[in-house]
Formats: sequence, C-alpha cells, structure tokens
Amino acid sequence: MRSASVYYAQCMNVAEIVEEARAASGNQLELSRRMGVTQSAISRWAAGQTVPAFDSCLRLAQITGRPAADVLRAAGHDPSLLPRGDPEAPTEGVAETARLKQTLKDVMRLVEPFTRSSRARSLAT
Repeated sequence: MRSASVYYAQCMNVAEIVEEARAASGNQLELSRRMGVTQSAISRWAAGQTVPAFDSCLRLAQITGRPAADVLRAAGHDPSLLPRGDPEAPTEGVAETARLKQTLKDVMRLVEPFTRSSRARSLAT
C-alpha cells in the first residue's frame, strides 16, 4: 500500500501548491517577496505555464509545510538531489548545491553527443 505522502504528492500539482503557499502568505505580493521571485513568476506557476526551479520548490515546501520531496516531484524535479539526513529542512547552501548539481547534469546531458562525436573522429584519424 502506498503511503499517504506518496499518494498525495501524485495528486497535487504545482499550481495547487502555489495556491496553498499564496494563501499561507496572505497574497501574491507577499509570497513573491518571501520567495525572492517576481509576481509574474508566481502567476506563471499558478497557471501551469512554467514550474519553479529546484530552490524555489524548497522555499515552497518551507512555506506550505509540505515535504520538500513531494513539492519537487510535483514540479518534475529529482528529489534524490536532496541531501541525506533531514531532507525536509534544507539550508540555503544545500538548495544552492542541489541547484548546481541539477545544472551540471543538464549541461553534461547537452555536451555528451558532442563529446562522443569528437572521440569517434579522433579514433578514426
């Protein structure tokens, strides 16, 4: 049987979590200040046009009191980037490290085809 947290995370989407954070903050302006993002970013998340970055998901988790892994999953991020130990209360430094790890993974994925073709050319000569 699935845990309630896993089931709930699958049912929740980012827009619902953003609306919950907005309600907890009082209004969109206050939420944007607490998050360190623009009001238009909050609007795009709430409308489902974009999803928050990894570190913004961690802030949403702190504001709503939800497990960080659940918010990350809802936004399509990899919760395995959270540190071991107490992943539900990451520090700003941890959030930055996780964001950098994700960026590095993305860059490596983009560079890989070029690396393969360069190796193939050097082996052929």
